[in-house]
Amino acid sequence: MPNTSEKKLIQIGSIKRSDDGTLKLERGATAQGFVFKDEAAFLNHPDDICYIPELSDTCYTQNTLVELCCGDRSLATQMFYALDWQHPETFVSEMIAEEEWGYCPKCEKMYQMDGERKPCPTCNEIN
Repeated sequence: MPNTSEKKLIQIGSIKRSDDGTLKLERGATAQGFVFKDEAAFLNHPDDICYIPELSDTCYTQNTLVELCCGDRSLATQMFYALDWQHPETFVSEMIAEEEWGYCPKCEKMYQMDGERKPCPTCNEIN
């Protein structure tokens, strides 16, 4: 009998590498678009492709998502699970514009704000 307590990881679409090294991408449907998304790659293989947005062939890894979040793994994880069609750069811009996340130009860190303007938790700068 299978273990029903095991969580099934998100896998939307597929990527296969041909013998000549080229990628064959098949996107799958989300609530808002067609993407490639691989939770196992995000969680366990930081250099493997874990997300490709709908209108692009730009490939994102866990490491690139963390880099977009100025090194904050918690925000990168939040972003990975929220992405369902758009580019991660657009998602980050929207989160900052909506004051869900903050960016501190002084220490170049990002942080959770939850819709309230808060000082940077690293340097206490108010942005």
